[in-house]
Amino acid sequence: MRTMIVVGLLTIGGHAIAFGQPSQKDLTDEQIAQFIVTQSRNKHAATGRPCGCPDDLQPDGNRCGQRSAYPRLAGAPTCYTTDVTKAEIDAYRKRPRSGGLW
Repeated sequence: MRTMIVVGLLTIGGHAIAFGQPSQKDLTDEQIAQFIVTQSRNKHAATGRPCGCPDDLQPDGNRCGQRSAYPRLAGAPTCYTTDVTKAEIDAYRKRPRSGGLW
């Protein structure tokens, strides 16, 4: 399930005011887990190595399947929301926001 979050910007007297931006406490555990998975997969893909997760595609277009780094190698990406622990979700909620939506 994908959830779209709408962020608005209102200008009053030359000052921009953001609204509609959820706090980390407003996000569900599932939304946070999905964000953690997305960030992990993006980080792995940025290394230039294909096949971080079984459902990733190889350069030839075939699924990686058992050839993926998951879960064989240390440092493999978090591929599924079910891999994200409650402790990771709680840590995400406690970390300071760095701006932006997440």
